[in-house]
Amino acid sequence: MHDVEQPSGELAHGSDHVAVEYHQFVVIDPATDERPDADVVNGLVGVTEVGAQIVCGMQMGDVGCEVSVRAEAPAAPTALDLERWDEIVDVSIRSVSGNLYVVAVDDEAPDLPNLCGSGPGVYRLRVHARGRDTHPSEIVDELPTDAEPAEQYLLITWRAEAGPATVHQTRDQFGKAYRDSIAG
Repeated sequence: MHDVEQPSGELAHGSDHVAVEYHQFVVIDPATDERPDADVVNGLVGVTEVGAQIVCGMQMGDVGCEVSVRAEAPAAPTALDLERWDEIVDVSIRSVSGNLYVVAVDDEAPDLPNLCGSGPGVYRLRVHARGRDTHPSEIVDELPTDAEPAEQYLLITWRAEAGPATVHQTRDQFGKAYRDSIAG
């Protein structure tokens, strides 16, 4: 997957498959027993006091996920980023303990680093998504050996003040249908 050029100031980096259930995976402090149940009005990512909920196109299966923990804010998405990714949204997320991890809804933890690069506090989380229209609402049981999932995510975090969501791009059909269903 590796769509992120290793930037200077990158504190941690990793990629793995993440198990999706109920169209989602989450970013949480593993010490909590709660899962975020957010209003995902942008169709991609919503945040509550216990973490972030990332909405996936497939109902159940594996997605590819890459994370990059940064010492400082990345540049705004480039034209190439906007070409490669269907949806890109930034949100603020708080960590009380200094630990935030990508976790499947069933608590299965992929081999990805802690998203907090500077201990407890507020971070920005930029979520990139592509391929959500490939298997919308399907259950994808198994991938062929050495195959990458069609649905891919890139999460970038950095320490920052809290702020409103920033929607850089929304263009996939799954996200549009999701946003339309919330709008009524």
